[in-house]
Amino acid sequence: MRFELLFAVIGVAVVICSCRSSKSTPHEQSAASATVVTAPVSAVTASSNTVSSGAAWLPWPAPDAAELRSGQREASFAMAVSQQLAGAKPDHIGGGSFVFAPVTLAAILALSYEGSRGATRAEIAQVLGLSGESGPDEALGVARLATVSTPDPLLRTAHATAIWTAPGVVPLPAFRERAKSQYQVEFLPGRPAEPPTSAINGWLKDAQGAPNQLQLAVDSVRADVRLAMVDFLSVEGAWRTPFAPERTRPLPFTGSDGRKRTLPTMTSVSTLLLASGPEFDAVELSLTSLEHHLFIVAPKLAELADFQRTMDTRLSVIRGALHPTYVELQLPRYALQSSLSLRDALTATGIVTAFSENADFGAMVEGRVYLDQVLQNVAFEVNERGLRAASVTVASYPPPSAAKTPVLVRINRPFLFGLINIRTGAILFWGSYAGPEHGQ
Repeated sequence: MRFELLFAVIGVAVVICSCRSSKSTPHEQSAASATVVTAPVSAVTASSNTVSSGAAWLPWPAPDAAELRSGQREASFAMAVSQQLAGAKPDHIGGGSFVFAPVTLAAILALSYEGSRGATRAEIAQVLGLSGESGPDEALGVARLATVSTPDPLLRTAHATAIWTAPGVVPLPAFRERAKSQYQVEFLPGRPAEPPTSAINGWLKDAQGAPNQLQLAVDSVRADVRLAMVDFLSVEGAWRTPFAPERTRPLPFTGSDGRKRTLPTMTSVSTLLLASGPEFDAVELSLTSLEHHLFIVAPKLAELADFQRTMDTRLSVIRGALHPTYVELQLPRYALQSSLSLRDALTATGIVTAFSENADFGAMVEGRVYLDQVLQNVAFEVNERGLRAASVTVASYPPPSAAKTPVLVRINRPFLFGLINIRTGAILFWGSYAGPEHGQ
């Protein structure tokens, strides 16, 4: 059977929904499908107070209306961006595999919305699903989804947001106050001659405080930016019922390219949430927090990218069909890293003016800036014990003049060269280069 995966941490990265409970579920155990043997579970009764999106049989306390609307806005945004990523050329997203963190991306855009005006603000509002005078409160609600809070000591989370500003650039007082008090933003005034990437990586090191840290590549943030927003999120959690390591063994996996590979595959027999039909197998695996599930859907017929493009309408339907079932499931143990430029995906969703010289972020800083790049580095690992996920999202804002086309100087003919002391004018070395056929 062809086995490809779409996956999401429900409550963490990739696709985010939230379910809350003060009660235990039936015996869920981490696993997913290659071989599926099912039997219905009848000893579970439904509650009148249930979550509307998936797992309706679980007696979760319902979220308040504002929180639920924020989750729905973020999930719609996540699916819109993921559709664009699914349509990208495979070599642009790691051969067809990718992982991103829409919840932190939405948080960055919500903060950008706070500092924008006019058409720039209207387009961000449209993409995030914000409305009219309630927009600022709704933007804050979306941003706060990135702060994963749970009393579970086995779920380790960290979240932090910062704004770096170039020397001499001062955020406007109203924006600065709202960013600090409502979004818990830390402001990082730049130092002369310090590249923004170095300053941001230094802050990330302190924010993560753990090994295997995510860092930005050297010069990934242009030296001429006036302001850069950065958001960090990490989640590490244990399965409610861990996989037995001794049951992990090599099993075949057929990739999107049709090639069969042997991958270390975890196996478990348990009662978990399943929705299975002629087009797909879908499961949700609970972490110990119960509020966070790993959602996995494996198409049976469609290509993975084609299936992904329909997930905006499929996700709620699939999750609504999940029901507790006794299942033997097999899931590859996997780790995935992505470094993505999200500018094209965001432009395709409708955020156009922000990325142009016509952008208006006049409520953020004095002087003109525009949104040049949105970069995201994400690491995601699933193993027998649980999962680990971390993301760094950076949005950079240079002045419009920085967008001028550079002068192309192509040295494609013989040339002279010399090493010169610019203080004294002394020539330390001098030579000529006529091409590899001359002297090489």
